[in-house]
Amino acid sequence: MARYQILFETTEGKKITGHMLANNREEARKRAEQDVNEKNGLRRIVEVREKADL
Repeated sequence: MARYQILFETTEGKKITGHMLANNREEARKRAEQDVNEKNGLRRIVEVREKADL
């Protein structure tokens, strides 16, 4: 399991960042797409990337 950073674009055109734990990048993207589909002010996913622990 890894930590993923998701960059979303909002319906207002702003960019916001979310984080989640997932088994792989595809799972993280799938879960992020569910957030977009819930119509909670998110328009689209800009980027999904694995976040290294500091």
